[in-house]
Amino acid sequence: MKITNKEQYFQLASQGLLDNTLRTWKSKEDASVSNCPRFVIRSRTGGEHRRYDVAREDLDQTVVGMVAKGADVRELIFSEWMFMDHFIIGGDVIMRQNNEIELTYTFDRAASIRETLASKEAKTATDFKAEAILWDYLDRDSYIRIINLMNVWRDHVIEFALFDYPSGMFNRPLIIFEIRCY
Repeated sequence: MKITNKEQYFQLASQGLLDNTLRTWKSKEDASVSNCPRFVIRSRTGGEHRRYDVAREDLDQTVVGMVAKGADVRELIFSEWMFMDHFIIGGDVIMRQNNEIELTYTFDRAASIRETLASKEAKTATDFKAEAILWDYLDRDSYIRIINLMNVWRDHVIEFALFDYPSGMFNRPLIIFEIRCY
């Protein structure tokens, strides 16, 4: 099976099939009654409609602004926001069919992981060095989980981050932000 679009990813993730993903709500109303204090709002189909670190009390105003800029309110999803001052390591990792591993990673807490990985500040490693970095910085359970995901989702990019506190659907420190082959 291949994950060929963001909507398919969200469908699998919402069923708990892609390990510990962010807790996500399908409507502003559901998000506003959750115990989550801050959110990421984005479209389930991808695109430029994204807002980070939105306080629960600002959900209404933020959604109105996004809709005014062309977002479809029916396509918006609301995920828990992760506090970057608790960030340890994050990045993208992929295992190819020939077992080659490619890791792009950062320790930078100042910027979003997405921004850092797209910049010259991102670090890269391959094969044994990539595995050694994951082994050194991930706790044992998180390391086993990421290796298992790479084996199941060959040729898929696995976007991840490790935090120093448990969160997400299964209350673990390793968060899988996305698994994609598109």
